[in-house]
Amino acid sequence: MTIPKHYSVQTFDAYESPPYSGDPLDVGSFSTAEEALECAKKVVDDQLRSSIESGLSAEEALLSFSTAGEIPMIFGEDRIYLQPFEYAKKRAPEIASKAASFIELLCMSQPFDLLYKYSRVNI
Repeated sequence: MTIPKHYSVQTFDAYESPPYSGDPLDVGSFSTAEEALECAKKVVDDQLRSSIESGLSAEEALLSFSTAGEIPMIFGEDRIYLQPFEYAKKRAPEIASKAASFIELLCMSQPFDLLYKYSRVNI
């Protein structure tokens, strides 16, 4: 027996907000509100992370998401509210901070690796 899916997540272009937008993109169908909400948040996080990893600042990533991103909407039996732009405002600095910490850690490890490599050659 298949459990019916009660919620769906779709995205719309930020620059073409409903009801004037083109066809939405189906992201997935879910049996619980929690799964649908996590999916919608992941859509936002993935776009912000991609922008930040490509070199944009948190502010630039947020602007890119707000003007040209894929904005998730949840449809289902019980109405679930996610304010994607408010969520993105909160997450962009968090994601940028994590990315900066990772890059800093990566850069810090390289000199030690080089030092170890060259010290082993000269021994």
